[in-house]
Amino acid sequence: MFPLHYNLRGTYGQEENCNIKIILPILLFIDIVKCSNRLLIKIAYSNGAVFGGNYLDRERYVMNEIIKNVDCIELYVSDLDDGIKYYCESMGLKLLWRTDTAVGLGMENDIAEIVLQTDRPFMSVDLKVESVAASIDKIIEAGGKVLDGPFEIPIGKCAVVCDKWDNKYVILDMTKGRYTTDEHGYVTGVSKDI
Repeated sequence: MFPLHYNLRGTYGQEENCNIKIILPILLFIDIVKCSNRLLIKIAYSNGAVFGGNYLDRERYVMNEIIKNVDCIELYVSDLDDGIKYYCESMGLKLLWRTDTAVGLGMENDIAEIVLQTDRPFMSVDLKVESVAASIDKIIEAGGKVLDGPFEIPIGKCAVVCDKWDNKYVILDMTKGRYTTDEHGYVTGVSKDI
């Protein structure tokens, strides 16, 4: 199933003495989607080859990825200490950092955080991007909208955006660094060296 290079006559090597090169491309991703009670599997390679689906424009779908990962899920709590007790003692999360109005709680894999906050009485999903400014241009170009920002936050920049279906979410970058904390988890500053 690997792509073959054509020889000079445009055949796949049925002739004697032709050179056939088998290219072993780099696997970019495997996409598995459930559709009508069956799984559709699409495998894309760095040379643009796709198996299990139509040709994939790798420049459009892979090289321009702006969302790096889920940074956090923000949950509203009326009292931070009660929220810490509930999520840390009952749910097993660990305290990573704390300010007067928010706490960051870590999960086992340490990829994303649960942020408990007392400022906004709703849940929010925050997505990490390399650059908020560059990401905003791409979101608008794709049909999304900027609802608020970009604005400065202690660790970088942030903006509230929505996609063309009006799904609202936050994008943020960490261009200034990560929080530094004391032995009790209280934020003491920001550092790029962490």
